[in-house]
Amino acid sequence: MTLPRLSASLIATSLNAGARRVLMVQRARRGAFPDALVFPGGMVEPQDYAGGQQPTLACALRETLEETGLALAKAGVAGAVEPAPALVARWVTPRSEPRRFATDFYRLDVAVGWPPGRVQQAELTRILWVEPQELLEMNRRGSVPLFPPQFCILSELSRGGLSGYRGEVEPVLRKRGDAVVALLPGDREYPGAEEGAGANRLLMTRAEAGGFVGIEWLQTGS
Repeated sequence: MTLPRLSASLIATSLNAGARRVLMVQRARRGAFPDALVFPGGMVEPQDYAGGQQPTLACALRETLEETGLALAKAGVAGAVEPAPALVARWVTPRSEPRRFATDFYRLDVAVGWPPGRVQQAELTRILWVEPQELLEMNRRGSVPLFPPQFCILSELSRGGLSGYRGEVEPVLRKRGDAVVALLPGDREYPGAEEGAGANRLLMTRAEAGGFVGIEWLQTGS
């Protein structure tokens, strides 16, 4: 089993004309996770530990600045952001996958209409502010692949949620015919599930370029 590498992402949201949009970036085709639509972020680096900062928060802010030009901290100091971004989740790549990450996701509401300043062309092809429901619909139709963390976070944003720490999520993947099932904590088939637990799983199809399409989040009570 590969040990996960520590990483972080920033979920930057902005209210504009009554609609809440989220900042997304599209990875370059020749890099890791080609063409994937994700939140700005990357791997924690040694500099993120400087000055007693929370390394994953420092990483999320640094990567957002490098990738989009969205400057949220003064002189790279994570503690200078007011209000501070809130840690809302940690997702760990399933143990069955060859490349694994433990990613902290932080959320921050930014100024209305605050556009990114540039695209980091070596790693990205575009940046966009988009309504979460729009991306979810495109994924349902098969035109925009997403990974489970992004899908679940966008789903919660579309319902007006995502406040407070959700805890650590490490999906367990199962193959069901042509589909892939991602079991989430609380599902009756998840390791260590309580007796009488209901369903908490994603039903999805792998996309040729990576990620998953047609994702459906099945949640039922115990």
